[in-house]
Amino acid sequence: IMNTADNTGKDKQTRIGRYLQDFYLRHLYVTRYNWGIYRRMWALLDRSMGLLSYPFIGSRLKGWLRLENSHSQGYVVPLNRDLDYQGKGPGAVMPISMVRKAIEESSYRMIMAKCMCRDTHTCKNYPIELGCIMLGEASRKMVSSGLGHYSTVEEAVGHLERAAQLGIVATCAWTEIESLWFGISPQQHERYFEICLCCPCCCIGWHQMKTVMSVPVMRDRFRSVGWRAYGTDDCVSCGQCVDICPMEAIELSGKGISVSDECMGCGLCAFKCPEQAIAMEEIEPMKDHILDYFRWFRPQVNG
Repeated sequence: IMNTADNTGKDKQTRIGRYLQDFYLRHLYVTRYNWGIYRRMWALLDRSMGLLSYPFIGSRLKGWLRLENSHSQGYVVPLNRDLDYQGKGPGAVMPISMVRKAIEESSYRMIMAKCMCRDTHTCKNYPIELGCIMLGEASRKMVSSGLGHYSTVEEAVGHLERAAQLGIVATCAWTEIESLWFGISPQQHERYFEICLCCPCCCIGWHQMKTVMSVPVMRDRFRSVGWRAYGTDDCVSCGQCVDICPMEAIELSGKGISVSDECMGCGLCAFKCPEQAIAMEEIEPMKDHILDYFRWFRPQVNG
């Protein structure tokens, strides 16, 4: 009898959860008209990310963000071509090429009118209008919601290259909670893919990444694509790399720097180094396609 009662209770909770989700997807998802409301919610979420490391509230936050028991994951890709990628000679495939390939193969693309993170923090260092690139048929929903515009392959690639020139880092991701926020139905969830163009000063998680990545589920689901920074003999110990590293993975050491295994390979330090004294080393063989990194499933960008 107790098992029957338990099952009945769980079934009721499931029905209520589905009803609330369906109601949200019909009426409450992000549009151009309620952007300001979500902007304030985003600021609250940004401040809450540091709570992920706390035992009780952290587990509740992970559940709300659907970071567990879902396919949510992301991969950090250094974009700038001018960084010193050791072992990559002239004409070699650069990390940005993996992202370009996804754009070129996509059947539908859209560019967000604004970056939610930079708009939330009124970014002074990078353009607010440099929004994320969304790939896949499900991203049509975001265009109809007024969040951005349809993009040709050429425009999307140009957008990516502009971000690279500014020293911005790509986080290529699929997150269940964001697909719901954007009004994408569960049946369409896997038909979208996100190329976030992240700045260290504003983007959610990045400016407190050391804390966020100390949580095992975050460390497991958000990874480097296999690069790590290191200092060369030209280093003058100016310390700019120490200040900009989101993982606090760099320390001054004598006349140079030491980089810990916490490095995510984002390349921010190498881009900012005034002496060009930081190079990137490949610690894991780079895959052919950014979607090859995804575990459990592969986002559909074509069809």
